[in-house]
Amino acid sequence: MKTINITPYIYMAIGFFMIISPQTISNFVCYLLGGIILLFAANQIFSFVQDKYSKFKLVLGVLALLLGSYIILNPESFISFIPFVAGVVILIDSITKIVQSLDLKKSGYERWSHITITSILMFLFGLFLFFNPFDAIEIVIRILGVFLIIDGICEVITSKAIYERNMKNPKKKNDDKVIEAEIVK
Repeated sequence: MKTINITPYIYMAIGFFMIISPQTISNFVCYLLGGIILLFAANQIFSFVQDKYSKFKLVLGVLALLLGSYIILNPESFISFIPFVAGVVILIDSITKIVQSLDLKKSGYERWSHITITSILMFLFGLFLFFNPFDAIEIVIRILGVFLIIDGICEVITSKAIYERNMKNPKKKNDDKVIEAEIVK
């Protein structure tokens, strides 16, 4: 009996949707995150009502309520904040590396120019993230969508190859146990 693994087709469908409508995906992620934060806020406020001695839970609940509400009401603003911060970090890091590469040049290091060129490219990428945070997130979502489609196609090809091999040589059927796992921290 042949079983069909639908996971790669789900990956491809999600990847295709990510390419077609990255803004919808980013809004969905914001709504989901905002909803989770609101549930956390409700839990903290409810815990405060039950145990009036813990004012920390009330403060935490109100702050989470404000953050969750902000994320749900302003998903574009929230999602554009992430690449903006990443852009600042990359800009600072690349400037530091440019200075370090020039120090390496003074000390006679032969490949200092490789570090300088890479750092300049990172600097330009940081500028892009800093000045175009919403465009950057759409590009990242589309790239993730492409990789999901590629992963789905590879999974279909691999599953088909293993199935065909197992039909030709039933003895090796149990040699390849494909195990999908998820790392949870």
